[in-house]
Parts: sequence; structure tokens; C-alpha cells
Amino acid sequence: MMLGRLEKVELRDVWQSEAQHFTPWLAKEDNLKLLGDTIGIDLELEAVEKKIGDRRNMYRIVAKVDELMALCNKLKDCLNEAQTTQIQLADTIVEKAVA
Repeated sequence: MMLGRLEKVELRDVWQSEAQHFTPWLAKEDNLKLLGDTIGIDLELEAVEKKIGDRRNMYRIVAKVDELMALCNKLKDCLNEAQTTQIQLADTIVEKAVA
């Protein structure tokens, strides 16, 4: 068994950038387990940050998401309208059948 001492270090001396250095290190199964064992918590990798590219690419992605959200809103409105029409049709059929 090998024993050692914990030593306080500046995190930025080990990992200069969270996204480029710490996250990829932590995403490795052995490192995640080591950290979890050290702090006494079962840790499980849920997701890893992904670089989306330059700002131009980021703006293009945001614009596409906005476009998709507008389409979703339009679809929701159409579905609500169709549901309202369906209810009105059912009411009319019932009225005609009862009359």
C-alpha cells in the first residue's frame, strides 16, 4: 500500500481552462471515480460540454433554434385551433341529433 499526503494546489496551475482541461479530465471514468471516492459521493457522468465553434456558428445555431421555436409555436396554435374546431363540430352534431 502506498500512502501519500494531500497537497493544496491552485486549480488553475493544474487545469488552465475548465472547458478545455478540467472537463475532459473529469469525463474519464477513472478520474470521476477517484473524485467521487475522495469526496464520498457516487458520481455519474451525465454529459460532456461540446464546443460549438466560433461566434458566427453560435449565432447561426441560435437563429435556427429561434426558427424551430417559432415553428413549434405555430404548430401548437394549429393544434389548439383544430381541437376547438373538433369540439364545435361535435357540439353541432349533438345539437342536430337531439333536435
